[in-house]
Amino acid sequence: MGNFVIKVEAAGSHGCQREVPSGQKVAAGCGAPGCPDCIARLMVALLKKWGTNVGSATLTHWPNPDGTLKADSVVDDLLTYERKGSFNLKHGESNLS
Repeated sequence: MGNFVIKVEAAGSHGCQREVPSGQKVAAGCGAPGCPDCIARLMVALLKKWGTNVGSATLTHWPNPDGTLKADSVVDDLLTYERKGSFNLKHGESNLS
């Protein structure tokens, strides 16, 4: 056994629960078969269920091409379900603080 990293970069359909504000918990999800947010949560849950020690797992919406955060990036912690950032920014606001 050893450490490993799973990195997936994807673009396409929107996930669910865009209304959840920063600092709040994202629920288990909508469960729709094509929901990328739910698929990511399920992957982490299955790794944990099968005995993998998951140290960290995040889903970053709208990162820079190199994976770093932009002012409007939203990050969901897939272990604690806490969201950092908001999908409902007003002009000039930033999720980086």
